[in-house]
Order: sequence, then C-alpha cells, then structure tokens
Amino acid sequence: MPFRVTYARWLNTHDRSHRGYNKRKSFPWHIISKVDFSPNPFQGNIVVYNKESVLLGYVCVDDYELRGDDQRHQFDVTVDDVRAGKIHCFRIVFSYEGVLITIHPLGQDKDARIVRRFLVGRYDSYDENPTKRLAKSIVKEAAERLLRSIGQMDRYESSKPYPGIDIDSICIEEAKQVNRKLKQRMTYTVDLSQERDIWIVFTLFRYEAHSVTYKYAHQCSELVSVYLSDTKKVQYPNVFSNAKVVSIYEYFDWSAQPNIRMHLEELQNRILLFSKYA
Repeated sequence: MPFRVTYARWLNTHDRSHRGYNKRKSFPWHIISKVDFSPNPFQGNIVVYNKESVLLGYVCVDDYELRGDDQRHQFDVTVDDVRAGKIHCFRIVFSYEGVLITIHPLGQDKDARIVRRFLVGRYDSYDENPTKRLAKSIVKEAAERLLRSIGQMDRYESSKPYPGIDIDSICIEEAKQVNRKLKQRMTYTVDLSQERDIWIVFTLFRYEAHSVTYKYAHQCSELVSVYLSDTKKVQYPNVFSNAKVVSIYEYFDWSAQPNIRMHLEELQNRILLFSKYA
C-alpha cells in the first residue's frame, strides 16, 4: 500500500476540533497528496504535475527515519508550491503499515530556510544574505541530498565532533616536505564521517580544499576534501597520502539529481561575484 498524505486521511485521525485544524486546511494538499512516500524505493526529489501536465511544485525528502522506539516512518520534507510562491517544511509520520499518523510544520531558523529555498531554485533568498558560511551550508546540504537519493546517507554521520588525538607520525613526515608544522586541536567537527575511517569535508574553493588537508588528514584514516569552484592558485597543495582533493562535480554521480547540480552551478556563479571570497 502506498504511503499517501491527503486531507481526508489526516481527518481520519484528527477531527475539526483539533487546535491545528484551520492552519492545516491551508497545507499544499494538491501537491503532497500526489506523492508516494513509501520508503522503498526511496526518492529524494519529486516533481509534481496535475492531470493537464501543469507543474504544481516540487517535493524534496530531506530526511527519512524508521523510528526505533515505535516503528513509525518519519519523513522531513520541503514542498515548493510553485503557483503560490511558497516554501513549506513538514514532518510526516506514518505507521509501520503506511497509515498516515500526522503531518505538521517544521520550525526552521533563517539560515536553514535560505538553504532549502536555494536548493529548490529560489536564489534570491541567498542574494539577500550572501555570506561564505551560507554558501558552504548550501553545498553541504546538496551533498547530503545526493547521498540520500541513492540510499547512502545512513552510512555517514553529519557534523559530528571528534576530540583531537595524537598526530600520526606519517603525516608529520609528509608535512615536513613543505616545511609545515601540524597542530593538534581540541575538537574537529567533520561535515560527513564514518568514525575515523573516512572523513569528508566541503569547501567553496580549490585552494581551501588543499589547505584544510593540513587540518584534518592527520586525524583520520582517509580524508576527502571536496570543493565547489576552481579558483586561485594553490598555496599549500595537499601532500598527504591518505587525503585527496576533488571537485564536487567529479565526486558525485549526478544522473539521478541533475537539478541539484544546476543549483550548485548557480551558487558558484554567485560566490564568484564576491572577489573577497575568490
């Protein structure tokens, strides 16, 4: 049975006296009711049309979890209502058998809203606050969506902090080749990680991707430093045998998510306008 979210199914578990009834009447049911949320096969981004093939909007499954405590399926989704010009963020919960339990809005801080809006093509949200930090957040979120779309995000932990450990002697010797002295930090927060086996970090520019290898390579078995834009000459090229530097366009397979690549290319054009970052 497909996992469906319709107004009628919501009313099966919530009557009109529910305190959120009036607000829920305005949900974009015409879009989310057309999506099959069955977790297998898992879909990251869905384009929704009406019967006349008119575009209604987009639904992006940002996160999925089969909750261990009650065996309910939980989806966090972003809905882009094209005709209304609105972005909605919801949490949708189904029973193990696929019966709709509830749907409610997700509160989002301003930065999170900007990231989500950018990745559905609302680029003006970033233009209002064009910071390097926000651009990096967009790149990281795009990467996580790509991994979710192929069912691999559950292999990684996101933004996990690790305590600093003694620097590997091999890395010390490799850094000496370029007269660099490595420093141990108290904590290392990694964009994506599999314990200390594989660390993946994201940067905006190629020179940054090389530079951060001196920060992370000596703390993990394998480091992948991924960059968005190929700019400036590299002052401190990577010298570590356990680290590699790669463009995000080469690192991922984009065949299933060409729209995300398009959004990142647009972000790249925007950050290059700010010469102080390039």
